[in-house]
Amino acid sequence: QVLPRHIQAGSVDHIFVNFPEPPHVSGSEAAESQLHLLTDAFFSEMHRVLRPGGRVTILSDNRRYILSLAATLAGLQLFASERQAPGTESEDIQGVEVHCGRPG
Repeated sequence: QVLPRHIQAGSVDHIFVNFPEPPHVSGSEAAESQLHLLTDAFFSEMHRVLRPGGRVTILSDNRRYILSLAATLAGLQLFASERQAPGTESEDIQGVEVHCGRPG
């Protein structure tokens, strides 16, 4: 509820989400957490507060979860992916680029 109450539309350049907790804590698809942050409604609010050309970066070490988020974002059709330089390891999920990086 922070975004709609405290952040003006079009006022944010870049939103970073670092290692969000997946909602499927038991491994069961039916185990949806009601406290899950990255929902369709939250992504819509992110889009509302971003300036034109603003960016969202989500970092995760959970491949299954990040692919699920990419599919959710693709379905919303609110964001466009940036293409990375040739040779960068990435995967296209319905038009959303998922980039793979390794520390070090």
